[in-house]
Amino acid sequence: MAAPLVSEILEQVKALPDNLQHQVLSFARALRTITQQGIPGKLYLQFAGSIPTEDVEEIRRAIETDCEQVDPNEW
Repeated sequence: MAAPLVSEILEQVKALPDNLQHQVLSFARALRTITQQGIPGKLYLQFAGSIPTEDVEEIRRAIETDCEQVDPNEW
């Protein structure tokens, strides 16, 4: 982490009352436990171009025709 950022965080936290400093600490600890979910996008590159162009165009037309419609009576 860049030193100026750390300094700014420390300055802001020092200005807080003790109870809020404890909340910041708890929050920081919780952030460290979060694990990254999903699959990196670069792993999907192997599938690039695997759908035939004609199919892609058909999908695009279906989306434009059917998905961009609003039915005011739907509710």
